[in-house]
Amino acid sequence: MVNFTRPLRDIISALTGATSRKIVFFETTTLTSKTGDPVDPWGHEYLIDTSAKPFPPHVWSRGPDGIDQRGKDESDDVASWN
Repeated sequence: MVNFTRPLRDIISALTGATSRKIVFFETTTLTSKTGDPVDPWGHEYLIDTSAKPFPPHVWSRGPDGIDQRGKDESDDVASWN
């Protein structure tokens, strides 16, 4: 189950230095949708699962086919843990 505690665009914004302390954890040229959410190179919004405790959140893309297979090895999804 995907658990959004904050919109992904807010998380990406904070990690790229858009905070009062201006600390940049990483730089990106992430594409965004019309609503400002980050999208993968195929135009699909990234998915994030923050329920994996104590591990870091899992982030993945649906990949070229646009089908969410939760980052399984045999899928074309692009996942942060693969």
